[in-house]
Amino acid sequence: RVPLFFVAPGLVPATGPVDATVSLLDVVPTILSLVGAERPSYPLQGRDLRPVLQGLAAPDPDRTVFAGAPLQGPGGRSARTARGALLLAPPVRGDQWWHAVPLPPEATYDLARNRGESDAGAALRAGEARLLRRRLEDRRREEARLRELLGEAAAGPGTGTLRSLGYLR
Repeated sequence: RVPLFFVAPGLVPATGPVDATVSLLDVVPTILSLVGAERPSYPLQGRDLRPVLQGLAAPDPDRTVFAGAPLQGPGGRSARTARGALLLAPPVRGDQWWHAVPLPPEATYDLARNRGESDAGAALRAGEARLLRRRLEDRRREEARLRELLGEAAAGPGTGTLRSLGYLR
């Protein structure tokens, strides 16, 4: 539960917090919308939050947001809604401190009963966990499609990208 703030006098009323599941990917489409700029020709993954921020629409209670867990390796992923969270932690090997943190390969949390994601006994029901697994798999396919469409830069900072930016020789 990390807050995302938008301060835009005259565009976003100072009404206090909106309890919504959002992503950092929403920042660009929201700012573009707030200033009246056109969206780029390439696909943006985030959502325009302007209608929610301006009180013109209710937040989507079924919205799923995704995250990676780079400290746990490239396969660490999560999917979450306002109701639940699914965390996948691949097996890792290494000598950094975070490799010593014991993580189950998969954990689910019912956020109504377990807001802090600390009680392994407050897991999601099987149907809700299946839904989040399916959404996470759909997201992986979408990311693969974007990498094909946009090229290596969409895949993240691999050595080729770092080399092209001058960080590596």
